[in-house]
Amino acid sequence: MRILSALFILVLSAVTLTKTYVLDTGDTIDIQVTNESELSMRVTLDASGTIAYPFLGKLALKGKTMDEIKATIDKGLRGDYLINPNIQVSIVAYRAFFIHGEVNQPKDYPFRPGLTIQQAISIAGGYTERAHKHKFNLTRAGETISAELDTQMQPGDILRIPRSIF
Repeated sequence: MRILSALFILVLSAVTLTKTYVLDTGDTIDIQVTNESELSMRVTLDASGTIAYPFLGKLALKGKTMDEIKATIDKGLRGDYLINPNIQVSIVAYRAFFIHGEVNQPKDYPFRPGLTIQQAISIAGGYTERAHKHKFNLTRAGETISAELDTQMQPGDILRIPRSIF
């Protein structure tokens, strides 16, 4: 029963994240237009936050949700190019999160929904001997926030594990 509950929470957090998720540099999305292969593509957002899209030119995607991107493409294609476009936009890969400081393998790692600070530390090979195991510096969107081991990570987060005094 515990495993089923945990799985449900993980799926729910992934669905919630996908609905409200705002694109940024490093995210990879899939744009599918039914029966229109030349309008379907997989693209990773670069620093400019824009993509070149057939017929519509440059589209600014950085800072938009999947629903907003779908609406933008639908509005651009409907009428002049397609009568009733069926468009799906989905996240394929989230931008990385970063962990550094007193972990065995500090670097960037692929993000996955439901990831906690505790899991991120495990992915990074665990603590070093000198790590402070109860203090974390989590930077999210340029702001340092309070965090615990069970705090959910987000794409682009920067987690620093400081050195303990003792």
